[in-house]
Amino acid sequence: MTHFDTFSFDETERTLWRGQQVVPMTRKAREVLACLVEARGLFVSKAEILARVWPDTYVVPENIKVLVREIRRALHDDSHNPQFIRSEAGRGYAFIASPLDRPVPLPAPSWSGGDLAALAEGLEALARLARSLNGTGGATRPRYVAARLVHSSRKSA
Repeated sequence: MTHFDTFSFDETERTLWRGQQVVPMTRKAREVLACLVEARGLFVSKAEILARVWPDTYVVPENIKVLVREIRRALHDDSHNPQFIRSEAGRGYAFIASPLDRPVPLPAPSWSGGDLAALAEGLEALARLARSLNGTGGATRPRYVAARLVHSSRKSA
């Protein structure tokens, strides 16, 4: 298991975690990430990635760029100012994150009093709307329900 920033990558299972949540990625993106993590700090050429991820199959090298973009999106990484994956023309891609003993804990969600009050008001408005639609069949029409909810929230604002 490789830990970096708030992420953990299980090389055996090919699973990326952020805190306690699995980060969704396609199977091939996880395979590319595994290639990069295993070569930590070293550039991996497109040819090497193609040979490892698609052995005995011809694949257009552009697919790698698409998968690296998917990985960067999952990691919230920026190609212009990378924290995790660096690319260099003619050399390939490198996993540049510093390994950690364990991931950095995610900050606990914070709720201010105003957020809680707004949430409570929204829930109350939704409950009123549901009661007003009870028995009319209107609750099965999502656009109608949404329009009524938006209208009622604008009136109370």
